[in-house]
Amino acid sequence: MRKLIKFMLFASALAVPVRALCASAWVNRAFVGAGGYVQIDDGVYAARGLPPDARQRALAALHAARGRIAATFGVPVARPMTIIAADDHEAARFGLADDVPGTAFISPLRTEVVLNLAHFSIDVTAHELIHAEVAQRLGFWTRVFELPVWFDEGVAVQLDRREPYLVDCGAIGAQRIRELPGVHAPLSPGQH
Repeated sequence: MRKLIKFMLFASALAVPVRALCASAWVNRAFVGAGGYVQIDDGVYAARGLPPDARQRALAALHAARGRIAATFGVPVARPMTIIAADDHEAARFGLADDVPGTAFISPLRTEVVLNLAHFSIDVTAHELIHAEVAQRLGFWTRVFELPVWFDEGVAVQLDRREPYLVDCGAIGAQRIRELPGVHAPLSPGQH
């Protein structure tokens, strides 16, 4: 009887983390084909019910984003598994929060890019694909331990033409740039 109780306690303690693990977004990404998604291009998956015009729009954005990468950094070498989610609900299954247009999930084994069609754009696609490109070219461990996040994001913003990221340094002027406080001199209240 004592062994049975120990076994039951062990099984109960194991059930909660196993259930959480199996329901997590990374499992959904790993088994995307079993979750109602079909391959629409090499390494690109979309919801089975996604209309053909939406699939074409996503593939055109992927092609254009890869073109931006090629024009700026040379021919892309990364081929992340890319999941096109139809909306916020579907995107959440793969790890995106509401209203997030996309993200790159980078691990030692592979890179997965999840894009939310409800907030889809070439800019977001290029931004997320360049994260995959940096990881592929540098290697996972170098990216994680040696590359500052600000640099990775800065490279991604070079291809992201959404309004908040467009800064014309020439229009700001050299004098204004020289007046900016350094890292060791934070802005004082009221200073812009």
